[in-house]
Amino acid sequence: MADYAPGTDDVEVLGLANAQQRIVLTFDGDFGDLIFRRGCSAPGVVLLRLRTRSASELLSVFAEVWPTVEPRAPGAFIVVSHAGVRVRPL
Repeated sequence: MADYAPGTDDVEVLGLANAQQRIVLTFDGDFGDLIFRRGCSAPGVVLLRLRTRSASELLSVFAEVWPTVEPRAPGAFIVVSHAGVRVRPL
């Protein structure tokens, strides 16, 4: 959504994701709070908790883990880190 509407509020991002049936890909841990504590919904969220934001390393890590994530991405909150992948159903 950053390409679509930079600076959009997180709740609004979730609304857009729901309206368009898209998975949210983010570095922002606040989405976990919105989903699990405040009761917001989303088709799916992939939270990247990676120590680097170098484009080449991000792509490398994401390409490595995406095959294990993708089948579960709809309907799940997924945390991708250097330690592995955690999946929690929404």
